[in-house]
Amino acid sequence: MISHTTKEWNVEAIRLLLPHHEAQILKLPLSSMAMEDEIVWLPEKNIINLPPCVSVPLYPWLLWSLWTSRNQYLFEDKMFTENEVLVRATRLAREWQEANLPKALPNRTPTLPLHPTDLAVSPSVIQCFSDAAWDKESGNSGLGWCFQGGSATICKQGSAHRPFVASALAAEAWALKKALKDAIAS
Repeated sequence: MISHTTKEWNVEAIRLLLPHHEAQILKLPLSSMAMEDEIVWLPEKNIINLPPCVSVPLYPWLLWSLWTSRNQYLFEDKMFTENEVLVRATRLAREWQEANLPKALPNRTPTLPLHPTDLAVSPSVIQCFSDAAWDKESGNSGLGWCFQGGSATICKQGSAHRPFVASALAAEAWALKKALKDAIAS
């Protein structure tokens, strides 16, 4: 999907293989990691969601397990085999499924305040608030953040614009990333 010569999106390949997703793919920012692009798996018509003991979709858990394994490799120098990643994804999916089975909840009054503003914050704590706005038509997003001390004073704030954002959730993630980078830089 990425041209080997220009390192940009290969529009012809996208139109050939995934014409109905062209607009969304072209909105995705290209990675700054100079990795080779390759087709690893092509969907088949008779795919079965394995393992059969899990009734929730496995792919989100597989992606999460891959991501956390990657992070552990990069930051903790821990390596995992393909089988370990798959077993962990299956275990996480099964745990999620079991935790979300309908249960009869006892009627009791919550012990914690319902609103985060009701919680007392220590004066030494600095809170980070971020938000984003996203335009589906253009893919443009506006990002904003501020850091607030325990005495409700604004310590630092910032804003930014980012084009070609794929979704509202991605815009929120960009806002949080910008806020954290801003915090690290100061």
